[in-house]
Amino acid sequence: MSDEVLPVYMRNSRPLPFRESPIRFAITMKNGLTSNAWGVRVEGTGDVYIYCRDNMKEVKISLHRSGKQHIAFTKGSGHETKPGSRFWNQWWEPPPQRPPVPTFKLVFPGWAISLNEKDRKKLREKWDTNQVLIEGDDELLTVVSFFILDEGLVPLQEGLPSAPIGILSLRPGKDLCVIASREHARNIKSVVEKGLKRI
Repeated sequence: MSDEVLPVYMRNSRPLPFRESPIRFAITMKNGLTSNAWGVRVEGTGDVYIYCRDNMKEVKISLHRSGKQHIAFTKGSGHETKPGSRFWNQWWEPPPQRPPVPTFKLVFPGWAISLNEKDRKKLREKWDTNQVLIEGDDELLTVVSFFILDEGLVPLQEGLPSAPIGILSLRPGKDLCVIASREHARNIKSVVEKGLKRI
């Protein structure tokens, strides 16, 4: 485990990791730019929803208690990825393994974080209710990973800074662990550029 702690700033007095849903967070860069506001909540059914709180409201990530998980347009959006389907991607909850595998990751490259103060003023209602600001990095990716694990297990990244943002009770014997960390960028920029060209 890395001795370096990922810089995380709380906007209230609640200690990390948060134990109650929802968790509202964003990435902040030293140059003053930020990501959009994001949230994660656990429903009483044991289902998890990860969502952008200010833009892209027609898209959400769902981690269902049944094990079925997906990124999709919301039912009410009317959008489809292809005729008859609103799903972008679908998968199943990873089985228990060592080291643990996240079921989903939000990835924030420094070069893609672009909201300035003027942008945030338009989103003030959502921005002002962020509870956690995670410091981004110009070279490394800032990643927020979502793990479904046995109670009491908290995965931390080996070798690079990480911080547990939340440990939320999911269902009997299972927690949702929300971990902010750094990862090497590898070729993500070229992958994104190729994807944008195809779009």
